[in-house]
Amino acid sequence: MPVNPKRARVLVWAKERKGAIFYWMSREQRVADNWPMLFAQELAIREKSPLAVLFCISPQFLEATSSQYKFML
Repeated sequence: MPVNPKRARVLVWAKERKGAIFYWMSREQRVADNWPMLFAQELAIREKSPLAVLFCISPQFLEATSSQYKFML
């Protein structure tokens, strides 16, 4: 099922290059119903490129506790 075009918009136009598609996960830390990740997956399939999901953990991430980090991981 393709992503609804109303759920996606271009923020910055850049020259397209070949290579992996990266999805930088931030607030939406789930796979199901994650529209930006579904869009990245669609793009990767269309371009026949690998898809990588990145999640950066920082010591001060929204003042998270160790149990919250454990849950995220």
